[in-house]
Amino acid sequence: MFDNIAAFLDKNLSTPMAKLSEQRHLRAVRDGIIATLPIVIVSSLFLVIAFLPNQMPATWGIAQFIKANAGRILLPYRMAMYIMTLYAVFGIGFSLSKSYDLDGLSGAILSELTFLLTVVPVSLPEASEEIQSLAANNQALADYIKAIPSGWHLGMSYIGSDGMFVGILSAFFAVEIYRFTQKSGFKIRMPEQVPESVARSFEALTPTVIILLIVSTICMWLGINVHGIVGSVIRPIVHVADTLPSVLLLTFLDSFFWCFGIHGSSVVGSVTRPIWLMLLEQNSNALAAGMAIPNIAPEPFYQWFIYIGGSGTTIGLAILLLFRSKSQYGKTLGKVAFVPALFN
Repeated sequence: MFDNIAAFLDKNLSTPMAKLSEQRHLRAVRDGIIATLPIVIVSSLFLVIAFLPNQMPATWGIAQFIKANAGRILLPYRMAMYIMTLYAVFGIGFSLSKSYDLDGLSGAILSELTFLLTVVPVSLPEASEEIQSLAANNQALADYIKAIPSGWHLGMSYIGSDGMFVGILSAFFAVEIYRFTQKSGFKIRMPEQVPESVARSFEALTPTVIILLIVSTICMWLGINVHGIVGSVIRPIVHVADTLPSVLLLTFLDSFFWCFGIHGSSVVGSVTRPIWLMLLEQNSNALAAGMAIPNIAPEPFYQWFIYIGGSGTTIGLAILLLFRSKSQYGKTLGKVAFVPALFN
């Protein structure tokens, strides 16, 4: 009976799931976000350094120095994590363009353009005459007003984790427009004598015009808040992802797919990694602000409690087979699996 069930699932589930794991858009999301991991890892070191004084005697000179300069120490972290979506969008656009045999750099730049057009800048007004007259007799108020920036500014929250899903959709939209103009021939063609890099730039003019007209009309002229709309849909999903039922379901699916030769971590991660990155950034920002960590289950939770030693924490099974198995087959399997599990 079990063989029949396994054969049925292998026939009806294995092939669709294998195709899903290699679907070009999901693969682009996976590759684009994974490409940001060095930024996450290295920038987080500055977060660790900034909070080292909490583990040191207050009288130590190094602890006092770090506390006095914590803001500057955290600047590299903030410039990395607070604008994480910018890096992810570039990687997603590049990967998706390459999967269509398009110029990856042009696709990445178009993706960044599309995303930034959705982040409508706001104009910060200058101090009114009444406030300036008050500041004339109050030096502290005058210094405060002088420190307040004015002019056009981009909202940082939308280019951080809050804008991740809009960034993903922006990359998809930009690359699909780019692909349409390339495949349909709706592009500016240059003579063969023109250098390839120059020709690629002119070929990207048509999709650039289309993207500018469409996205700026929607977000700037019509005033549609794309981030607000997408956020209202995604926010409940992000909340659910940090619950015990979600952790159990994702862990089950990961191991379940592996039973049929499907890379479970790849399939699950392709869909959930953007959410995990959002949860991770929320934790990092809370720590940097001296607040309690809000989320339990971003990706490091799975790396250290689920995937360590192999999906399903199978290092325990390898140890059990090696030291407790009564069959020669089990002991041999334990010997073979134990060392790889240590480094998995």
